[in-house]
Amino acid sequence: MGANAPAGTLHALLERPQSAAPAADLRMAPTASSSTVGAPPQAQPVPAVTQAAAPLPAAASKPVPRPGASVLPPPSPQAGEGTAAQRMEALRTLAVACTQCPNLAAARAQVVFGQGSVEAALMIIGEAPGAEEDQEGRPFAGEAGELLEKMLKVMGLSMGAVYATSVLKCHPFVPGEPGALRPPHAEELERCLPYLAAQISLVQPKVIVALGAGAMHALFGGKTPMGSLRSQWHEVQGIPVMPTFHPRYLLRNDDVRERRKVWEDLMQVMERLGLTVTERHRSFFLKGA
Repeated sequence: MGANAPAGTLHALLERPQSAAPAADLRMAPTASSSTVGAPPQAQPVPAVTQAAAPLPAAASKPVPRPGASVLPPPSPQAGEGTAAQRMEALRTLAVACTQCPNLAAARAQVVFGQGSVEAALMIIGEAPGAEEDQEGRPFAGEAGELLEKMLKVMGLSMGAVYATSVLKCHPFVPGEPGALRPPHAEELERCLPYLAAQISLVQPKVIVALGAGAMHALFGGKTPMGSLRSQWHEVQGIPVMPTFHPRYLLRNDDVRERRKVWEDLMQVMERLGLTVTERHRSFFLKGA
């Protein structure tokens, strides 16, 4: 994915303008799994957060990205002020006041911004919050969240040790159907992408897991089904991205073979993070295991 990605994707929003000095190539090309992780990419500057009550400006120019050019635009002087945690909190304040999608802003219970450590090695990104997330104000709530927590525990991690968020920060409701979840509209995702771009740049994780085809399509464009996307490394901001099925999919398709596919993807993530993958890990969700 890359050169042919649509202009509204995260790659395009992170593209450095042609007039700027060329950035160092931070790409991590897809490679076979390894047991260690190299030094994390150098932290990228974050777009300024200067007015807590104003929405993030939409990208005025969205050029077709060049391979390896997914870096944030040059920051304004205020962007470097404060710690990563302080800047993340300022970004949260901005998102909570956002009304760029008036219909979503009017119907939401809460903005589901994200949670976890800004120093996390692993970042988890979904497409959009569901009704339970909307009520609780945190990503991956309810049964799907419980299943995700179980997966992380087996990996030797916890929700508190990762940074979890979604592309869209408001629940995409269905009028007249309380609790229903619809796919977000393209313009809704596009308005939220600058928030996600800034979150990634602040956390600078070693690995990103994209849960569900919707999250991958928002990140990279296209309509490729998850069955063809999963188990292959992608990248954004020089950070390796592993796509896999969303826990909601596993709850709908309670099949050990589908769980095995997700687990195979997560074992690759463990290896990239430098976590030990034991023979017991390798036997999970296999017949007779």
